Amino acid sequence: MGEESSHAAGEPRSAPAPVRRRSSNYRARTPRSLTPRKSLRCPSASRKLQLKDLCRQLHARVDKVDEERYDLEARDTKNITEIADLTQKIFDLRGKFKRPTLQESENLCGCHDAGAAGDPG
Repeated sequence: MGEESSHAAGEPRSAPAPVRRRSSNYRARTPRSLTPRKSLRCPSASRKLQLKDLCRQLHARVDKVDEERYDLEARDTKNITEIADLTQKIFDLRGKFKRPTLQESENLCGCHDAGAAGDPG
């Protein structure tokens, strides 16, 4: 109760300190400098040759894929520009051969007006 009376006077309450809990994977979160290091052995000479050969094969594949990608991008760019040119030509042709809108012409003899009024012409 004594605590409530001191906070009732308008003093702000402080937040309780967070409780630190150890997670189940505590070992995984420790820095590498604290974990014991495993001894690193150099691979044998035959293993090194296998790794180098594998690297060469992978680099050859990457180069081949890069060349194919470049060719496809070039062909794609060419097709896009060709489509744009053809679209422009279509709009130009539409503009040349655009039909004029038909307008109502005046009847010079007045035949339709007389027939509408019931007066035979």
